[in-house]
Amino acid sequence: MSSEATPAAHTTARSTHSLYVKCTWICHRTVWYLQNRRIRLEYDWKELWISVFGLLSFLAGKFDTLLTTGGVGQLIANLAIAGADAFLPTPQSVHELVYELVRNSGPLARHKEVLDTLGDSPDSPGNEALRYILDVTLFYNEKIGSTGAKEASDALRIIVQEVEMNGLHCPKMTVEREPA
Repeated sequence: MSSEATPAAHTTARSTHSLYVKCTWICHRTVWYLQNRRIRLEYDWKELWISVFGLLSFLAGKFDTLLTTGGVGQLIANLAIAGADAFLPTPQSVHELVYELVRNSGPLARHKEVLDTLGDSPDSPGNEALRYILDVTLFYNEKIGSTGAKEASDALRIIVQEVEMNGLHCPKMTVEREPA
């Protein structure tokens, strides 16, 4: 009985992983297209970011069974600052994106560990994208930390002030790749 359950469980896990990869690719392709065409879509972007970071956190917790991360890092890099002004409809959407990046800096760091475990080269698109994201989150974490902000509303206020005064922090421009 257990020998019959094992192949079914393995097949289910493989198809579930395939669905994660497909969903990530669809989101990545959509964001890339919006950026490429400079289309500002009225949408509740915060929900997408929460979902993407949730998936990233889930994947980081399953690193021992992963063969790939499905391009989540590249999707976040496209969301993360690199082309945000091309598709986000309002400054508030940009501020919320930066806040979600900072709030999810832990899962982002764990994702780096996953990529390293999977043997991705330091120059792979996933690692390059993640390095960019971690630079952005570190910059804003330092800004928030230097003020001693304890509440989420204070952190968001600091992000808003920083973005309004100096624009989005972009460590270096990366080449935005079309999803494969």
